[in-house]
Amino acid sequence: MIHIGNSTTSGVVDRLVKAGLVARTRSENDRRSITLRATVKGDEIRKRTEDTRMDNLIPLLDISAEDREHLFRIHEQIVEKLQQPKEGERETNYE
Repeated sequence: MIHIGNSTTSGVVDRLVKAGLVARTRSENDRRSITLRATVKGDEIRKRTEDTRMDNLIPLLDISAEDREHLFRIHEQIVEKLQQPKEGERETNYE
């Protein structure tokens, strides 16, 4: 999930379309609705990025299962803490 506003999203999509990574199609039933689809070029970049990410993560498999479980538990605690609203701050729902 990405927590960004509508105007920021529009700018990102515009740049992706301009770069030829995403195709934008308007719905014939609802002119307010837009469908985004990765282009062949966009799919190629996504695949290369995914492959690179996996190549970078494979060495982590050398960490023992017990240590990985401990790391995941700590990670979950960090995520929970970061998602809690700070004192005096109102909660924002981006969904």
